[in-house]
Amino acid sequence: MSRKLVAAGVGVVALGIVGMSATFVVQEQDQALVLAFGRFVRVEQQPGLHFKYPWPFQEVRYFDKRVLDFEADLGEINTSDQKQTLVDTYTRYRITDPLKFYQNVRYEERVPAVVGPLVESEIRRVLGSATLPEIV
Repeated sequence: MSRKLVAAGVGVVALGIVGMSATFVVQEQDQALVLAFGRFVRVEQQPGLHFKYPWPFQEVRYFDKRVLDFEADLGEINTSDQKQTLVDTYTRYRITDPLKFYQNVRYEERVPAVVGPLVESEIRRVLGSATLPEIV
């Protein structure tokens, strides 16, 4: 009798682990990308409980869908009349397509490396073509 009870307990624990690894929760401020062995399966943007195949078959990556800030450190920029101007800037962005974001950036921690040069070059281009009185 005791062996059957131990086997039943181990079975219940194993089913619990598999069941917990087959579910995931999407919070209101998040969106989830479901990947199977690194390949896209689906996007879950609705909050709540969702199901997937247990790990290691499928994994979930979460991305924030709120408006996010990125602060670029530009320092001094020369205007078209060769005046050095100290520029402090920030950029606001939102991840609307988590698949495209995952393909291009992968992780939100890499945003400065990807978005930073784009923001910096565009600001330098715009401010470099204007004079100081036009900017002020």
